[in-house]
Amino acid sequence: MSGKYSADEVFDMAVQLERNGSAFYRKAAGSARSAGLKKMFLGLAAMEEEHEKAFLKLREETAAKSGKDDWFDPDGEASKYMRALAEGQVFGSAGDAEALVAGAGTPRAVLERAVVLEKDSIMFYLGLRRATPPELGRERIDRIIEEEMAHVVLLKAEIQKIK
Repeated sequence: MSGKYSADEVFDMAVQLERNGSAFYRKAAGSARSAGLKKMFLGLAAMEEEHEKAFLKLREETAAKSGKDDWFDPDGEASKYMRALAEGQVFGSAGDAEALVAGAGTPRAVLERAVVLEKDSIMFYLGLRRATPPELGRERIDRIIEEEMAHVVLLKAEIQKIK
């Protein structure tokens, strides 16, 4: 793995992160014992799928507007940050969803795992935001970060109900 990522590679990571999130929430919905949790997990899966579409569109628009990747992270700091996240196992595969849900065991543990995954996503997107020039979609990344933060609040509220 190189020290720097291209914009295309980073947007690809973001797309995969959202796919993995959707797979996790769909698996969590399938194992949920209550109708309320099942509905919440399915709603979160749908939101992650919308984020995936947004990143696919940003990826296309960035390639069309810039025509090259050299705008991305000229000082290399965001790439180092995202590499550290990637090496820290932030990125799993969609197949990891089953193991993550099964390994969690209880509904509370699944919710707590989801909070960690959402926070990891936020951290990655903050690095992506830093490396993205305003004219190439930074405000859309800001909206996705805000939505991921809202997911954390929702999940934490569900955890409180279980206590």
